[in-house]
Amino acid sequence: MAMQAKGIKTITNLMFESTYGVQPSTGTTYRHPINKNALTSKQNLIESNTITGRRDATAPALGQIDVSGQIESPLDVRNIGNVLKAVFGAPTTTSLSAAGKIVSSSAVGTDIATWKAITTGSFSVSIDGTAKSVTGITFASATTMTNVASLIQTALRAAGTTTGFTGATVTFDAGTNKFTITSGTTGASSAVSVLTAAGSGADISGMMNMTAGVITAGAALYQHVFKVGDTVPSMTIEKGFTDIGKYFRYVGSKVNKFSVTGQVGNNEQAYTMDMMAANEIEQTAPITASPTILEILRFNNIDATVKEGGNILATCRKMQLDVDNGLEGDTYCLNGGATRPSINEGIAKVSGSVEVLFTDTALLDKAINGTETSLEMVFSKGPHSLSFKIPEVLLERATPTVDGPKGVMATLSYNGYYANNSDNSAIVVTLINDVSSYAA
Repeated sequence: MAMQAKGIKTITNLMFESTYGVQPSTGTTYRHPINKNALTSKQNLIESNTITGRRDATAPALGQIDVSGQIESPLDVRNIGNVLKAVFGAPTTTSLSAAGKIVSSSAVGTDIATWKAITTGSFSVSIDGTAKSVTGITFASATTMTNVASLIQTALRAAGTTTGFTGATVTFDAGTNKFTITSGTTGASSAVSVLTAAGSGADISGMMNMTAGVITAGAALYQHVFKVGDTVPSMTIEKGFTDIGKYFRYVGSKVNKFSVTGQVGNNEQAYTMDMMAANEIEQTAPITASPTILEILRFNNIDATVKEGGNILATCRKMQLDVDNGLEGDTYCLNGGATRPSINEGIAKVSGSVEVLFTDTALLDKAINGTETSLEMVFSKGPHSLSFKIPEVLLERATPTVDGPKGVMATLSYNGYYANNSDNSAIVVTLINDVSSYAA
């Protein structure tokens, strides 16, 4: 008996196209995590009205090929960046990476005479995994503790050739009487160890109170800001049935609608993409055997916070957000194909709803009076975060109903738009994670 394809063995890969509808020959192929992949190709059979003198129907005609469907995926820290790029276009990325450092465990002695008497100061330290001895430090010229820190910095930079050493800084905080040694690099590999004796010279690691100092590890963090652009990127998306060796590629794939809902309850935090594509191509091998895999780190419902007018909306139970790109799919031509030669962008519409405990009429009054406000849904996990900010919003009037004896809820739909907000977009999505770039 032939093997049946199983959902657990399917894969979804994606590549961003430089030319619409053309699978890239180079570039990064990402393995995209999914809960469901309903992207498919359909071609209607057109019923024949032909009369032949028999009661038997004649063969139907073939209609246009419609490639579309919804993909559902878990909302996570890293892979969502590729999805947001597919919705809005490439982001503006800036580095928020931090350097590793060590701070004195307690206040140090600040008697300058004691420091001036040291002319062969030394210690050993590891910066970014490279250990060096720092020797020959003389403080004879020091007049302040800031001078002491500067002299240590000069010697530290001369001790090594890596950027961690040559760009290292040493500072003294007169408020706490503590030294700080900071690596010259940033990112996850940036680190400064505790100080130990160098084996020669006058050991000052103890005087600096850094034999057991307070260590802060470096962190690789980047901010990616997505806004509504003039174009929607296209992708080649591959749905692979690995256990039977069948792969379907959807070229010219674009996101027509992106939807995400944050809500209370024991449900997985996910999002959906309603896709539209140019054509489907069947293959017997995947695009690549070694795709780029971004490790999944999930955002959960409990990680969500909703803000209205810049303030936390503490009574919010649910916020739904839809970003509709308004793609035009009826672009078929009499070109001997039956596929879409183009998928055109329409007006980007931002809409959704919020559900709150009905404790007052603050939101309802804004809806009744047509008062502009803002909405923001933020997911936070450690140093990582994802913010969906709608700077200009009007709420739709809807007085709460009584549906039974339980607590009353108020559900208000909303529309986002651009009029004059300083963000210059109907929606701004800010993702902070450890992925350095989504350019590929």
